[in-house]
Amino acid sequence: MMQPLNAVENPYFQQMIDAYAPNTQPIGRDKVWTKILELEMGIQTNVSEAIWDETVSVTVDQWSSIAKDNYIGITVQWIDQKWSLQSLHAVSTRWYIP
Repeated sequence: MMQPLNAVENPYFQQMIDAYAPNTQPIGRDKVWTKILELEMGIQTNVSEAIWDETVSVTVDQWSSIAKDNYIGITVQWIDQKWSLQSLHAVSTRWYIP
């Protein structure tokens, strides 16, 4: 189950870390967010390089959970220079509709 970034600052989370690795200091949410952004930039660069000279097909799916939360998923597919089907799950996230 996904948790918000501030879960790392929750006292219960810190107690759990202390129980399994007493000398470990968990990183804060700002550091987690910075790492996520760095990874996102790296992924964007890799994807841009992979599909730069390709024709792609984009599929968008939208669905609702039992709790009536809306989600969206985006997939990109293409056939590369070697005639191999390539697929990239670009995003799957909760989608807020005003």
